[in-house]
Amino acid sequence: MRWVRRALVSAVLVLFLVAVAVLALAAVALVAFPLAIVLELVVVGLLVGAGLRLRRMRRPGREGARAGPRWTTGWESEPLADAVPVVRGRLAVVLDEWGVGGEAGEPTLLVVTELVSNAAEHGSAPVRLAVELRGDAVRVEVYDGSPEQPRRRPHDPERVRGRGLQLVDGLSGGWGWTPSPPGKVVWAEVATQWPR
Repeated sequence: MRWVRRALVSAVLVLFLVAVAVLALAAVALVAFPLAIVLELVVVGLLVGAGLRLRRMRRPGREGARAGPRWTTGWESEPLADAVPVVRGRLAVVLDEWGVGGEAGEPTLLVVTELVSNAAEHGSAPVRLAVELRGDAVRVEVYDGSPEQPRRRPHDPERVRGRGLQLVDGLSGGWGWTPSPPGKVVWAEVATQWPR
């Protein structure tokens, strides 16, 4: 009879432990499920917000130009002095992959160098660069946090610096800027076939 009582106590104890484990799992599921839903909604919200910001930065250049591959990079603080050569090197590889390498890509690399340098020197953080292949042109967009309009200085052969926007104007089929609060986007479209 004693062994029956022990078996019965053991069975009750096992059932009690199983019930506690099931209740614990149910409690975790009740807490985790709403938490998972909240986390999912936050991630979806962040993705939608990022998409809207990119769409705001993307301003159509020439009507009818089909968008192609796009490459972006950026800095949340002021870009370091060596950031421009690093970006130039990375972009050269990207342009090569797009079939716009070598001499055909050099005007785009020069325009990017000037616009990113201007954003780093005259703008404010954050700074973002987006480059997109559009048919027979590469669209360059540089966002910076300063709303100040870019100024093209008159040609002065005595001046050592200050010719960046003149260079951009000469190499691109068109350039300009648009407000993008709190800053601006300076854009240029560079032909992929040189000489144009």
